[in-house]
Amino acid sequence: MGIGQGNGAGPAAYAFLSAILIKVIASLGYGVVFTTALSLITFNTVCSMFVDDCDLWQSATDVNEKGEDVVEKIQEEVATWEGCLAASGGALSPQKSFWYLIDYRWTGDEWVYRTKEEMPATIQMHDEQGSLHTLQRHEPTHPEKTLGMLNAPDGSMESFEIDEAGEQIRVGQIPYLQEKVAEFTTKIKAARNTLPNDVWVAITSTIMKTLEYPMTATTITKQGWDEIVKPLLRCCLPVVGYSQHFPRAVIFGPSEQGGKGLMHPWYNQEQRKSWVVDSRLSGGNSLSPVLVKKGWVDGGANNVQEA
Repeated sequence: MGIGQGNGAGPAAYAFLSAILIKVIASLGYGVVFTTALSLITFNTVCSMFVDDCDLWQSATDVNEKGEDVVEKIQEEVATWEGCLAASGGALSPQKSFWYLIDYRWTGDEWVYRTKEEMPATIQMHDEQGSLHTLQRHEPTHPEKTLGMLNAPDGSMESFEIDEAGEQIRVGQIPYLQEKVAEFTTKIKAARNTLPNDVWVAITSTIMKTLEYPMTATTITKQGWDEIVKPLLRCCLPVVGYSQHFPRAVIFGPSEQGGKGLMHPWYNQEQRKSWVVDSRLSGGNSLSPVLVKKGWVDGGANNVQEA
C-alpha cells in the first residue's frame, strides 16, 4: 500500500514493507538456488524487486526433477505472493504479468531448451476484482521488457518470431535500440536552425546514454553495435559539420589524440563489464549466477489505492 507519490518516507516504507513480504516467501521454502560463475558460491534467493516490478524465482530441488514438476510449486508461490500483497493493500495485474518455464533436454550433441509444447503448463492469478486469469507464458527465447531492457532467459540479444498476422519479425534488445536511434534521428531531421554543437551535445548526452544504460547486461557484438550506430552517424555527422563518411577511427578516437572522444558502444560495453568484475572481486562479492533449472515469474504489481 503506497503512502503517496513524493513522500520523503517512500523509500524507507518500501524497503520496510517489501522486506516483510520477501521474508514470508523465504520462510515457506520458496526460491531458487544459484551458483556464482567465478567463486562457485551457492546461495538461495526468492525474488528480485524494483519498486512495483518483481521477478519471483523457483527452482527444481535436483537436476533430475523435470520442469513440469516445478509448476505446482510455482503456482503456490504466486498465490502466496498474491495473498501477501492483498494483505498489505495491493494487488497483482495479470495483464502486466508473464512467466517462463525453463528446462533442457540433451540432443546427443548439446543441451537445448525445452519448448512449451514439450512442457504444457499454466499459471493463474487473481486481479484486483478477484477474477482469475491465466498468465501469458513465453518461450525462453522470447524477450520481455524489464527495467528498460528487453531480456530473454536464453540471453539472446535478438531473435525472430511470428506475429499475429503470420509475419516474421525481429525482437530483442538490438531491434529495440535501433528503434531508439531511429526516433532520435527523426527528431534531428525535423529540427530547424540547430547549431552543430547542440546536435553533438545531444548525441553524447541523450542517445548515447540511452544506448549505454543496459550495457552491463548486454552481450551485443561489435558488428551488432556498428549496425545500431550506423544510421545515427549517417544522419548526424553532416549536421555537426562532418561528412557522413568521415573516418570512424577519428570519431571514436580519444580527444587527447585528436579524435572526437566518442566511445564506441562495444568498447564501452566491455569496459563496463570489466568494471563490474573488478568491483565484485575487490569487494569480495559474488558474481552473476549460473542458472541450472528454474521457474521465472514476472509479476506486474498494481496498487489499487493509487490513481
